[in-house]
Amino acid sequence: MAALIEIEIKKFETVYKIQMQAEPPVELDAEIMTRKLLDRQVQAYDGENCTSPVFEQVLANLMGKLEDTVDKNPVVQQVIDDPQGTILKKEREIFIYKLALINTWALVILEEIFIHSRQVYMQLDDWIVDAVASENQISQ
Repeated sequence: MAALIEIEIKKFETVYKIQMQAEPPVELDAEIMTRKLLDRQVQAYDGENCTSPVFEQVLANLMGKLEDTVDKNPVVQQVIDDPQGTILKKEREIFIYKLALINTWALVILEEIFIHSRQVYMQLDDWIVDAVASENQISQ
């Protein structure tokens, strides 16, 4: 997921650089943040609520940085009603839409993996119970 988000970040940053003739004031990075969260043992997927605490934190962080880059940036606010500002606003909307798509896709994949892993666990659990019962029957 982080790699897909990084591609969208690069697209947004490229449009920003072209329109503003400068680097974005805030670095948008999903991969580093994702790694840090996973290293801190933040739950990757919550099967009970069908959510991903890691995704939620990464997306919240990116949205805050995006706001700092566009909405709270005085340089951007000077040109927000000009054609280059319109392009930046549109690119921001596209970026947010793509983040939502990636998040939804990732949650569907994680839920599918979660369901299959539960099925495998149940099969293994049944197999272990049967194996122990057979061993106990043989030893008696």
